[in-house]
Amino acid sequence: MGDKAAVRELAHIQKIVVQDLDEQAVPSEIVGAIEGITGAKTEEIRVISTWDLSRGQKWAIISLPAHFASKLLTAGRLRVGYTNCRVRFWEERRRGRCPKCTEPDRRNCCRVCGANGLYESSCETSEEAKAIFKAELAQQQIGGGSGNKQPKEHADLALATANEKAVDIILVSEQYRNKEEEEGWYPDAGGRAAIAVLGRHQIDVIGPCLSGLRWIETNGLRLFSCYCSPNVPFTEFETFLRRLEISIREAKGPVIVGGDFNAKSQDWGSCKEDNRGKALADLIASLGLTSCNQGNEPTFVRGASESHIDITFASRAVADRVRDWKVLDEESLSLHRYMQYSIAAQRKTYQNPPHTGWAIRKLDRSKLKKALQRVAHVGDQNAEDACNITIRWLTRACVASMPKSATMLSKKKIYNNDAWTAESGSSSSDVGKNASFTTGRQKN
Repeated sequence: MGDKAAVRELAHIQKIVVQDLDEQAVPSEIVGAIEGITGAKTEEIRVISTWDLSRGQKWAIISLPAHFASKLLTAGRLRVGYTNCRVRFWEERRRGRCPKCTEPDRRNCCRVCGANGLYESSCETSEEAKAIFKAELAQQQIGGGSGNKQPKEHADLALATANEKAVDIILVSEQYRNKEEEEGWYPDAGGRAAIAVLGRHQIDVIGPCLSGLRWIETNGLRLFSCYCSPNVPFTEFETFLRRLEISIREAKGPVIVGGDFNAKSQDWGSCKEDNRGKALADLIASLGLTSCNQGNEPTFVRGASESHIDITFASRAVADRVRDWKVLDEESLSLHRYMQYSIAAQRKTYQNPPHTGWAIRKLDRSKLKKALQRVAHVGDQNAEDACNITIRWLTRACVASMPKSATMLSKKKIYNNDAWTAESGSSSSDVGKNASFTTGRQKN
């Protein structure tokens, strides 16, 4: 057919995401960088879209043949200009169910009447039936469905358990009600994470209300309580991590962070790693923090589904003081479980400085007068040398006329900060004599 037609070989195309790009990077730079690593031709690489992020960065979605995509992912990084960018597979988002729902699957139902196979635009159900369906949904959301516990009962049980275990500070995730800060309850901007101070710990600094996190400082330690919903887009989760990173980097001392991140990674016990888990694990590593989760017990249980999404991590300077981290079997009226750990006491030692001086009450005035009669030979010395000679002359006179004061024993003194215990779970997270709970979503 001459020049009128062309033949192309079918190839499996894979989409990848290039992260951390500089905001000035252009598609031709990205394509050129991929060519250099994979050996693919320019026409085989297509930049589907890019979108800008904060801090002068952006992402790009690239499509290219699968075998070239595998080479790029094996390399792990792509250098575009002066930036070493991360790469990963692009996961198509599909419509899924709300993770809180245990009611029948209504993804193919009408939103106003609940009938299968219908859509709101074509629904002909009576207004009375629509109102009844709406009332049923509202009743389920406030806990009126079978087996639900009211939010008040859920929170009261967490506080009762904390009091029983002599908990001083609670880190609360996905809470259902707020209290006043005057009562020692410090929520985040959205009211979904909070720190509750139950004991008598002195709060040195109270952090600002940020979306998804709140922190306080006590005894030189900054404590964070965090929550990020599983329903928000990944880009919003990354924004949340950036807020957390800024707050941690601003801390002048060690930090302990606890909360429900809805992120999975082998670093804290999950069998697999999702995008959230990878991003959070990267952040923890970049900040020099370490995960405190121990054991194989899941922190979230819904029927046969189990996962590790409630996480505790800390600065290395304090991580070795986190003791006995464990998941409790206590009833929490929630899908999450309580976790408990202890913060060991911090030991500080110092040596008393040597004591110098004379016992002035035992001064022998006649000996002092005799010693001072000895001439101090200053001669033609400069002012500094003459001063030193005079000091030695006076010192010899003191030694001759009175004994030195009793030398204080240089004992080592030890000061202990309060020991802390922590529990995290479905309902809250405590730190304090300290213990910690983590509050999660209710059972349905």
